[in-house]
Amino acid sequence: MGSESPQSRIWAWAGLLLVCPRLLLANGTTGADILLARVGTRASAMGQTYVALGDDLLSIQYNPAGLADLQKPAVSVLHEAAIAQVQYEYLSWGQHFPFGALAASVTYRHMPDINNPGAVDSAVSAYDALFTVSYADHPARFFPQWIPPSYSDLSAGVTLKFLRSHLASYDAYTGALDAGIKKDLGGGIEGGLAVANLGPPIQFISVADPLPAEAMAGLAKELSISRNNQLRAAGDFEYPFDGDPRMHGGIEDTLAGILALRAGYILENAQSLGGFTAGLGIRLEQAPLVFHFDYSYQPVYYDGFSSFEPQHLLSMELEF
Repeated sequence: MGSESPQSRIWAWAGLLLVCPRLLLANGTTGADILLARVGTRASAMGQTYVALGDDLLSIQYNPAGLADLQKPAVSVLHEAAIAQVQYEYLSWGQHFPFGALAASVTYRHMPDINNPGAVDSAVSAYDALFTVSYADHPARFFPQWIPPSYSDLSAGVTLKFLRSHLASYDAYTGALDAGIKKDLGGGIEGGLAVANLGPPIQFISVADPLPAEAMAGLAKELSISRNNQLRAAGDFEYPFDGDPRMHGGIEDTLAGILALRAGYILENAQSLGGFTAGLGIRLEQAPLVFHFDYSYQPVYYDGFSSFEPQHLLSMELEF
């Protein structure tokens, strides 16, 4: 142990970051499913593959370490029309300061009131409001004596979450924590590790359900096809502590720095097939402003691949 290298110790701690929560949580039913509803358009179009690829505001939802790569202050808004008339509204902000990157977001999930014509009770309303605050930076800036030079580019981040869930006349509250790291592994490959949704159970009336905690790992590689054609490919492995693992893969081809074409695939278990995803993005620059317009299409399959419900996401981001 005395001869163990600093690099080995860092990755040992990273392994504990992923493994320890699994030892503390038992398999079973979880609550607060909105914590799993990552509604980012770019990632959705790429099969929700973003643990290592993320370098913008959307990193809040996958691996907060990606926020350390923010170049300019940014604001993002998104609308998603999901299945069963459920809709998501999302607003996020992020900015790099001398002490690191800060970001915040709010996600509001809502649906039409539930009416029961045969009952005397009033219509039932249901919604969720999720608030997050994130911080990310390169630890080597603050602890150069502890971080070896080969890990000076390592980024780390943390997200604090607060959730309010409303159903009829009842409300439930809980908090959660996400944490992650990212590093350039060489050869144009980025690696990322993250854990998400660590926190106390959420309780409606007398029933308490654990949060949908999970661990994630990802790799991403950027290829320069030509001067005006940049290709990114990425893959993620997602390990829910209460269920079956999932695998994600995606690609993004950016042409002339303006048009991005995206596609991906989500591989889940036989009861919940993920399937193909696709989308596109447009980047317009009018210095000092940069506009991003993104669209993604993600079908949700059930009864095998014979039946599905489409999900459409639209988002706009402004860098200033």
